[in-house]
Amino acid sequence: PILDDRALPGIAYLWGRAIIPATAAAAGVRFHPHYGTPQNLKADDGTDRWRDPGPAVLVPLWAPQGPSRELALTGVQGRYIDGREANGWRKVQTGGGGAFLTAGADDADPVAIVEGPLDALALVTELADAARDRDGPPPTKPKDPDGVSQKFLDELPF
Repeated sequence: PILDDRALPGIAYLWGRAIIPATAAAAGVRFHPHYGTPQNLKADDGTDRWRDPGPAVLVPLWAPQGPSRELALTGVQGRYIDGREANGWRKVQTGGGGAFLTAGADDADPVAIVEGPLDALALVTELADAARDRDGPPPTKPKDPDGVSQKFLDELPF
């Protein structure tokens, strides 16, 4: 889980993107210290360069399945957080397919479409901040549905 003590690099990355970790946790975001498969990138001299799996923030991808068209987990996208894109390596790796959906996105009106999953979470955080500025703080903090580390939820700014 993203709200686990072992996920501190992922939590730091989320805060750096102005994403509240509890918002990410509610959307199913996770952290993995060695995500993905080895990557091969040809060097300028034609030799192979290999990069091992690395630390990544993982987001679930959903798609409608079966006759009921109920949403099911169909993939995952990992956003590497070790700065590898600065050296020509890809910064995301996706397994499976589908779309990332924030809570309530399947019946929202209007719908906002953004470039990537973490952009969506940053937008959710910004909208929550705007609503809090307009309406005041919510009456209670979010619940801890999966029994994740309560200490991170206690640090929320509302």
